[in-house]
Amino acid sequence: MKSDIPAVIFCGGYSTRMGQPKHQLKLNGTYLWEHQVNKLKTLFNEVYISCRAEQSKDFGSEQLIVDEHSDIGPMAGIIASLEQLKPRDVFVLSVDTPGIELSTMANIASAKSAEHLACVALDEINIQPLVAKWFNRSLPYLTMAVMSEVYSLTKVIKSNPYGSTRVDSHQLTNLNHWADFEEYLNQSN
Repeated sequence: MKSDIPAVIFCGGYSTRMGQPKHQLKLNGTYLWEHQVNKLKTLFNEVYISCRAEQSKDFGSEQLIVDEHSDIGPMAGIIASLEQLKPRDVFVLSVDTPGIELSTMANIASAKSAEHLACVALDEINIQPLVAKWFNRSLPYLTMAVMSEVYSLTKVIKSNPYGSTRVDSHQLTNLNHWADFEEYLNQSN
């Protein structure tokens, strides 16, 4: 059975370290954003793409959430998603984490809490706020963080109650540089 909470793929980054838009990388002949959309559509009834306004033409007929702020990183996408889809909670996935497993996403999406701001993926060292379920109650905390010029999702999470799902670090590999992408391609073949 599919989840009733919406899922949002984050594609709004500038991809400066990669040197080209990450969402336009091809994985087995499919754009990386399409790969993530197809994966999420197996688990979620509603899938959206969070992007900057100038990127909106890149995603065909997919449902979009356009970031209103382009200078505050993924915080803009989380806020826009929670505002547009309220009062619902939202599952988020960055476009550059193609190794995340369906079972991990299902575990995170099913998390329930009366006090947490989010339930995030956690490996041996780090939390991953862009493989997470953000509870709608986090919106005022995120808005306050922006007003205080704190744009780090990790800082917001760690200074408030949060839940986590433990995952192997290979699932959270980010494709930040071309070498990361080549290594991912070699390992997945």
